Order: sequence, then C-alpha cells, then structure tokens
Amino acid sequence: MNQAIQLSTIENGNTISWAYPERSWTGEGMSGSKEELKKFWGIYFAPYIKTMSAESCDYYVSYDGVKHPQQTYTLYFQDGSSLMIRSSDAAVDFHFDVNGKQEPNKSGRDIFQFLIFFKTGKFTPYIYTGLIDEDSEEFTLDMNDRDNILKLCRDLNGAYCSQLLFFDNWEFKDDYPLKL
Repeated sequence: MNQAIQLSTIENGNTISWAYPERSWTGEGMSGSKEELKKFWGIYFAPYIKTMSAESCDYYVSYDGVKHPQQTYTLYFQDGSSLMIRSSDAAVDFHFDVNGKQEPNKSGRDIFQFLIFFKTGKFTPYIYTGLIDEDSEEFTLDMNDRDNILKLCRDLNGAYCSQLLFFDNWEFKDDYPLKL
C-alpha cells in the first residue's frame, strides 16, 4: 500500500489534497457511498495495484461478527487476499484480509486494518481513540510503548494488532496474541 501511495502521489499530488469519498450520515456515522469508494480506488490505487475482481456491498462485518449498514468496496487479489475499503467520519478504512473469504475473518488474526486520515493524508495502522475511555487507566494510546500496544491488540478488538505489527517491523513475535 505504501508503494502504491507513493506512486499515486507522483500522479495525483500529496495525499492531503486527494478527493476523498463524499460522505453522508447513515445513522451509525458518516459513510461514503459505494460509487464514491469505487471512484476513489479507481483514481488513487487501481493504476498501481493489480486486482482480479471487485464488488460493492451495503454492509461490513465488524470484529465481533456483527453486520453494520455501511457501504463498502472490496477488491480481490490473485493470491486469494482481499481489501475492503469504507469511508468513516475521519478516514478511509482499509481492511486487508490475508486469506480473503476464508475463515476466521477476525481482526488481528487474518484481517489487518489501516487508515488514511482526511485531514492529514497520513496512511497508518489502525488507531481509533473513540474506543478508549479517557478516564480509564486500563488503556492508554501511547503508541511508542510496545507493552501498551500489545495490551490493546490482545484485550480490545484486534484492530490494534496492525499497530503492533508495525511496531514490530511487520514480524509476528512469539508473544503476538491472536495467531491463526
């Protein structure tokens, strides 16, 4: 993804100036339409990433298996992996599934989440401050503390496992908590 983003910035300018999907209120937050997501992918990524097929959907399945009404766009790759994108309040979310439609389809096990933030254009492993109770001492958002990131990966919803892998230089260490 980083290589595709770098190539795309040559053609399309800095990520902060990209035309992100238009969003509207869905009852569960802001969401981009399937057409907007397809257009976004087509302009900024399709020229740099080869896909086999793509499909749009009217929902996404969260880490706990619950279907949420939100439009998504999913790309399928030759190696059997897939990438679902959706647009939220602050970012385009990228959910990379290393084995596509095969089970277990769980964050931190075979699905790894990343974001491109609208305001900064930064592509980063998943971080969502809304999951953290600011008054709680149990979790903090110190992304420079491996023990904290490990705890977030293990004890929350698996989405923070992308952050842990990033911190560990994309290596599954012996203490990685959510192995397949």
